Amino acid sequence: KIQTYQGEHVKSISHYDTEGNLCRQRGYWAEMINTIDTETGYTTKTEFLDENGKYALNEEGWAYVEREYKRKKLSKETYYDTEGNPVFVESVGYARYEVKMDNLDRFTEEAWFDEDDGLLNTKDGYARRILTYDKEDERRDAPPISEEYYDANENRVNCADGYARVEYEYDANDRMIEKRYYDMNGDPVVGQEGYWRYKTGYTMHGQQGFERYYGTDGKLLMMPDKGYASVEYIYENKKYLSRETYYDENGDEVIGYNGYSR
Repeated sequence: KIQTYQGEHVKSISHYDTEGNLCRQRGYWAEMINTIDTETGYTTKTEFLDENGKYALNEEGWAYVEREYKRKKLSKETYYDTEGNPVFVESVGYARYEVKMDNLDRFTEEAWFDEDDGLLNTKDGYARRILTYDKEDERRDAPPISEEYYDANENRVNCADGYARVEYEYDANDRMIEKRYYDMNGDPVVGQEGYWRYKTGYTMHGQQGFERYYGTDGKLLMMPDKGYASVEYIYENKKYLSRETYYDENGDEVIGYNGYSR
């Protein structure tokens, strides 16, 4: 076996017999070739070939894959068979993955497709994920304020974590300070993490000041895995955590899962 490199990236892998001729390894392919972008180092195409230089299926059942990147993120990926037809790859769960972007090059949608170019539900329970941004915020790196999930039939659907929509709020420094979950009907729902709404805040010196968890009724909710509904942090000399205190849903001090209240 001979490997070549383009910088630190593998450019090709080739297998040869005792006569120096290309030969297939385990009956699949003889040579793998990566096309690597010289500026970014990203692999934009991977091809598997037989001993005659023609496309061959690899162990996962595909012959080549093409990728595109935008803003250092994968924006499109399609797997093909030896005839150039899209092919479903079980290990990744799709034949094609693609994202859409707004005029500021922010990701607004990602979708997964089967070999017939139809939307495909992934293992996470949805076929499309839609992201929205604050209309007043025109920064390219602005964080999304919501995510919604849709199935292959274009219906809003709960993802594997138990919600169909999640909303975010941020402070002036883009730190997430609130998160809320909703079901496919738009009603508040408790997500896999065990709460409907999470809220936090930061001190003027950048330290986390508190964390609070709420149920779908809008009231503080005890978190079984934590043993409290809220926690407050106090710092010494602006940055050294000197005290943390746990509270139940009524605002009374409580012993947390770690065996103490403060």
